[in-house]
Amino acid sequence: MINNYNFIKASELRLGKNMQTIPDNKNGYYKWWATGDFFYKILEKLNLIDDKNLNGSIKNAIEKKENLFCIYLGIAPVRSLRERIDSHINQNNSKYNVRHSTLRKSLTSLFVANKSDCIGTNELINELWVEFFPSELPFGDPYTKMELENLETELLKNNFYILNLDKNKHPLTEYTVKKIKILRKK
Repeated sequence: MINNYNFIKASELRLGKNMQTIPDNKNGYYKWWATGDFFYKILEKLNLIDDKNLNGSIKNAIEKKENLFCIYLGIAPVRSLRERIDSHINQNNSKYNVRHSTLRKSLTSLFVANKSDCIGTNELINELWVEFFPSELPFGDPYTKMELENLETELLKNNFYILNLDKNKHPLTEYTVKKIKILRKK
């Protein structure tokens, strides 16, 4: 697998000592990666497997590393990278938490029948990899927040992150956002 100390399997971050590898005094951004198999399950749930044209466009627009596909981009403009990533990995699926985590909400909508099923959602998260990018800008500074939001906007415009719904301006997003929002209401 990818040899990068900023790249770690989510299930390994459930162990407290491994979470310590993520800076607790830096803002930054992070990406969530899925294996090819998991990525194809997402496409299947969104009914995109049979649409060869759209499926091909998506595969070309998604950032890839080896057999991994980047499915979600997030920023930590206020809290530290460690706090933000930890909140994705170790939170419970209360109505508040699922409602305020686009990643957990999207995964739950696609794969878990009961939206408050924390175990099912955590099993999905365990399948993913997270890559983090600490910022060299001052921690907690309003300028840092603005810079990270600008970076997020730029990355969302240039790449297709299939589970990012908010602020996602990539042309392929329209269909997936509608589909995931319908699934969220079920």
